[in-house]
Amino acid sequence: MPFNQEENLRSAIGKDKDRIDEIRDQLSRPGGTAGSRLQLRAKARQLEQANVERLAALDRLTTAQTKPVTARSLNYRSPLKRAIAFGLIRDDRASYLQLCTWLDEDGAADLPANLQKHGNRSFVVAYRDRDFKHRIESIISKVRGDMRAKGV
Repeated sequence: MPFNQEENLRSAIGKDKDRIDEIRDQLSRPGGTAGSRLQLRAKARQLEQANVERLAALDRLTTAQTKPVTARSLNYRSPLKRAIAFGLIRDDRASYLQLCTWLDEDGAADLPANLQKHGNRSFVVAYRDRDFKHRIESIISKVRGDMRAKGV
């Protein structure tokens, strides 16, 4: 039975990734009303959140079967780490700069106060600042590592 649950979760994750890609394609095309574009963005965020929840459920299943209990979960309390996980679900090969650009465009998380300089609230500007670049890379790398450890 656990194998069927795992297979179902992996299938649902794959289908949602495909649906998210379709929505992103629709958003990249010109036209449509502002309301419909907002609805599409909201649906994409909802699918991404569902995928994160499925990944956590998949982790619980596989942890119970094969992995030690000490493995970190993808249930992040930090809105920034959750947003980065969403971005990596969208494109697991995204560069640091691409993720920062997406974080700015999507507005899924605010730039933490300890990464702001002179009122700057942009992830891209903070990433290009040599004082903060390493910290941003470190945060993103931790999420990437967690996802890699889960086999995502």
